[in-house]
Amino acid sequence: MKIVRDETANKYMVTIKFKTPESATKFYEQYNGLEFNSIEPEKCSLRFVDTIEAEGDDSTTFTGLNVDPAYGETRTCSVCLERMEEGNNMLLIILCNHSFHAKCISQWADTTCPICRYTQTPEIVPDQKCFDCGLTSDLWMCLICGNIGCGRYAAAHAYKHYETTSHIFTLQIGGKLVWDYAGDNYVHRLIESSTDGKPVEYEGVNNDSFEKEKEKISAVQLEYTCLLTSQLENQRLFYEEKLREADERFNEYSREAQQKVNSLEAELKSTRNELTSTGAELVTLSNAKKQLDKKYLSSQTKCQALQVELDEEKQMSKLLRTDKEFLSRQLEETNQKRKIEVGALEEQIHDLLLHFETEAKIKEQIENGTISKEELEQSNVEVKEDVTPKVLSKKSRRLNINLIMPTEGRECISYYNTFYTESSNGKYVPRAIFVDLEPSVIDEIRVGPYRQLFHPEQLITGKEDAANNYARGHYTIGKEHIDRVLERIRKQ
Repeated sequence: MKIVRDETANKYMVTIKFKTPESATKFYEQYNGLEFNSIEPEKCSLRFVDTIEAEGDDSTTFTGLNVDPAYGETRTCSVCLERMEEGNNMLLIILCNHSFHAKCISQWADTTCPICRYTQTPEIVPDQKCFDCGLTSDLWMCLICGNIGCGRYAAAHAYKHYETTSHIFTLQIGGKLVWDYAGDNYVHRLIESSTDGKPVEYEGVNNDSFEKEKEKISAVQLEYTCLLTSQLENQRLFYEEKLREADERFNEYSREAQQKVNSLEAELKSTRNELTSTGAELVTLSNAKKQLDKKYLSSQTKCQALQVELDEEKQMSKLLRTDKEFLSRQLEETNQKRKIEVGALEEQIHDLLLHFETEAKIKEQIENGTISKEELEQSNVEVKEDVTPKVLSKKSRRLNINLIMPTEGRECISYYNTFYTESSNGKYVPRAIFVDLEPSVIDEIRVGPYRQLFHPEQLITGKEDAANNYARGHYTIGKEHIDRVLERIRKQ
C-alpha cells in the first residue's frame, strides 16, 4: 500500500497491491461508493490499475529514503528494522516515501512520519482575497508589508496601496511575477524546483555565461538591496507616522473618554442625590399613606353607619308617605262631606233669606194695598228645595218656588209676570233661573240686552253648558230685572 498526495487539500490517492485478483475484486465490491463517516459527504472511489509510470529528474536525490537507487538491496522497515518481504506482511509507503510494515506503523499513535516527522495531514490554507473588496482573482501581494490587493484590471486596490504607502514591489499570487510600480515593469521571474516546489535561481548552459549572469544578478541584487533598504526606511517612517497618528487618536479618545467618565460620574452623583431625596419622599409618602388608610377605614365605618341610618330614614319616609296618602284621602273625603254639608246649609240659608225677602215683599204689598189679607189667607205658599249634584255643577244653584194664588186679581200682579208663568192647571209656577256664577258669564249677562230664563220642563240636564240653552226660553225680561237678580247674587 502506498499513499500519494492529491492536488486537493485533505484528499489522498492510495495504491494497494493484492496477492490475487479475486481479493482485489472483493475489496472493490465491498468498499466502492461507501461513505467514510456519517458526518462528511465524501465517498470512497475505487479504480483498477494495470501499470504505474513515474517520471523524475536525474539530479533529484532521494535522501532519507530506505530504498537503494540501484535496487541492489532489499528494503527494511524503519520501525522494526526487518526486511520487508511482500509475501509475509502488507507494506505501506506514506507521502514522504518511507516504507513500513502495516502492523508496525499502526502502533505509531502520531500522524507524522516516525523518521522525518513529515505531517500526513497538512493544514488547510485559507483562500486568499483582496483586503479591500474581497476579490479572489488577479491578486497582488506587497513584498514590504504583505498587503493583498486586486490588479489594475479589477478595482486596482494594489495600486492604491502603492499610492498610499509608496511600496513599489508587488508579487503576483499564483503567477510568481514581481511588478515594479516605479519602473512600471516586471523585475525578474522565479522558477520552482520540480522536486520540492521551492523557488530557485535559473542556471545557464555554460560557465562563462553563468558567471556573467551571476555577476549581473549580484549587481541587480545589490541595486535592489539598496532600493529595498530605502523602501524599508520609507516604510519605517510611514509606520512611525501611523503610530504617531494612532497615539494622537488614542490620546484624543482618552480625553473624550475621561470627559465622558467625568460627566457620567457627575450624573451618577446627581442621580444618587435624587435617589436619596426620592427615598426620603417615599418614606414620607408611606407614612402619609398609612394615615390616609386609617382615615379611610374610619370614613368607611362612618359611611356604613350613615348608610344604615339612610336606609332607616328611607323606610321611615316610605311609611310617612303611606300615612300621608292615607291622611290625604281621608282629608279629601272629609272635605267632600264638608262641602256637601256646607252646600246644604247654604241652601237652607238661601231659602231663609228668600223666605224673609218674600215675606217682606208680601208685607209691603199688603201695606200698599196690592194684596188684601183675605186673599193672602185664602192663598197657599209652598217653597221646595231641589239640590241635585249630578244635574247641576258645583257653582250653579237652582231654586223652584211654587206660589198658588187665586185666579182673581192676577192681572194686577205684574211683578210675577217677570219670574212666574201660568201652568196648564191654572197655577203660577216660577220660571227656572239658571245663573252661572263664573265672572265671564256674569259680565256677558250684564253687557247683553237680554237674558233668557228657562222653564223647569225645558231644562234637560245640568251638565249642558248654559250658553247652549239661551235660545230655549219663551219669555224675555229686561236688563233691570237681571241687574236685580245679580245684585241679589252678590249679596249672598
